[in-house]
Amino acid sequence: VMNSGATAPEWGTVAGGKILQVVSTSDATVYSATPGGSTFIEPLTSLRAVITPSATSSKIFVMLTLPLAGGDAGNVASGQLAFDTAGGSSNVIVPPNSGHQVDGEYAHFPLPLLGTSYDAHSTAYSVLHSPNTTSALTYKFRGKSEATSGELYINRTIRDSISFDPRTVATITAMEIGA
Repeated sequence: VMNSGATAPEWGTVAGGKILQVVSTSDATVYSATPGGSTFIEPLTSLRAVITPSATSSKIFVMLTLPLAGGDAGNVASGQLAFDTAGGSSNVIVPPNSGHQVDGEYAHFPLPLLGTSYDAHSTAYSVLHSPNTTSALTYKFRGKSEATSGELYINRTIRDSISFDPRTVATITAMEIGA
């Protein structure tokens, strides 16, 4: 901000928007399964970000990076971010301006099911959550495939060749943003 004479900058106090705390967890667990059906599952149970907001007016910015591949190119899979409250139930973060649901639940992003055995993609998703609580929150990834035969691979390719294919790491980060 410039001073009243427009001759020099002045520094004032910032009102809100500050990052108050950051928690991040990585998981290199290799996951391979067929999560087909109508229920979202939590494939990486240690990929969780636990954060306790300092005020009910705080927002939580959650970022997920998920390296994955799938073994059924004719079908689609879906992913979502969910959270648990301390001692409470599991909830899905409702995407802003979204009325679309998959099997009666909100799906945040598609998970590519590839037809090649050596390819993998890194899916990145972020959301700004307004939990309105000072209780501990546990953020986690859940996913499902529409096909009962479609494999889902996390942190590896389908062929998983020790000579050519890298193993990868999934990460979830939560940041508390002050109001």
